[in-house]
Amino acid sequence: MVGDGRGMRRHLLACTAVALFGAADAQAQVSAQVSVASDNVFRGVSLSDGHASAALEVNYDNDAGWFTGAQVSSTRLARENHDHPELVVDAGYAHALNSTLTWEAGASYAVFPGFSYWNYGEAFAGVLAENWSARLHYAPDYFGRQRRTIYAEYDFQYALGERWRVIAHVGALHSAPAAAEGHAWSYDGSLGVAARFGSTTLALRRVAIDRATYLYPLAETSGRADWILSLAWSY
Repeated sequence: MVGDGRGMRRHLLACTAVALFGAADAQAQVSAQVSVASDNVFRGVSLSDGHASAALEVNYDNDAGWFTGAQVSSTRLARENHDHPELVVDAGYAHALNSTLTWEAGASYAVFPGFSYWNYGEAFAGVLAENWSARLHYAPDYFGRQRRTIYAEYDFQYALGERWRVIAHVGALHSAPAAAEGHAWSYDGSLGVAARFGSTTLALRRVAIDRATYLYPLAETSGRADWILSLAWSY
């Protein structure tokens, strides 16, 4: 998924306006976003059991390059019949290499109230440009599964006009030791379009993962490809 380039970037249900439609909003020290989506897909896996999901996100960054953010979203994991919240917080530092490239580094932590055994932290580092970003994430205990993971991702956008963008994402997740089915690698990707109308961003993406993965606390996982429709309001 295309992240916002400064604040929360891990569990976004919709493509944010900062990344997709220029940097004007990125100058603000405080920003917020409310989003809804037909599915809460994270790294190719549904965290809402195929149900619609909502999220609220708040980010802060200052002129010195430090940033922090928090996002709460609805999930439905491990045979639960009702939605439960997930809270993700992050903090880090970003610095411009030149007029077109910025590097960033930081850490994030995911909290599942009532299910603390799923909580986990990640460190991340990346390089961002106007229309692409590349990041590497490391988790010592991914989703509390006692497995170390490295996740590499690349996001790209291409302008089709003032309002429209093509958006693309590829990611690769490596776990050590290998997951229960004996595989150490899984791959995900997405391709879609997004349009901005004022402070509203509408996106439609085709999301896929190459195989089942048991790194997530899900009732059932399988190779999948789904259409995801999302709507976000930025402030």
